[in-house]
Amino acid sequence: GLNYGYLRSDFDEFMILGVDEANNRSPTFAPRNTLGVVIDGVMARTSNGVLHATVDYRYTSSFNMYAYPTTQVTPPSQLAANSVISSYTVNGRIAFSDMNWGHDIQGEVELWGNNLTDNEHINLIVDFGPSFGNLRSVNYNDPRTYGVTVTARW
Repeated sequence: GLNYGYLRSDFDEFMILGVDEANNRSPTFAPRNTLGVVIDGVMARTSNGVLHATVDYRYTSSFNMYAYPTTQVTPPSQLAANSVISSYTVNGRIAFSDMNWGHDIQGEVELWGNNLTDNEHINLIVDFGPSFGNLRSVNYNDPRTYGVTVTARW
C-alpha cells in the first residue's frame, strides 16, 4: 500500500493583544509531507503453514512545535526555529502462521523488528522559552527493537 499526504497550513487570524499576527506565526504540528509505504505478502504456503512478510516505511517532514513568531518582534521573543526535523522509520515482520499444533490449536511464530535502521529523531520538544533560559525537554523515538512473538489460538 501507498499513502501520501500534503498539507499547506497557514493561520487566517492569530490575535495577540488586539494585533493580528497571522503572517508572523508558524502553524504547529503540521508537517508539509507525510508518506507511508507497506509491502506485504505471502512468501510461501506449505502443508505446515504460511510464511508471511511485511515491511513498512513511514516518513514525516519537519514541523514546528509552537506558534512562535517567524520574524523577530519587539520585545525579543522565541523565534520559530524550534522545529522537529523530518524523520523516517522502517519496520519489518516475518511470520510463520496457520500452523496446526494439534487439538484444534493454531499457532504463529513471528520475528519482528521496529526502527530497523536505528534512526534517531525527536518526537516531542517542550520549550520553556526565554523566560526560563530557553530550557528544553526533548523526547526521542524508540531505538531499534526486535523480538519473537509466539501465539496460540484455540
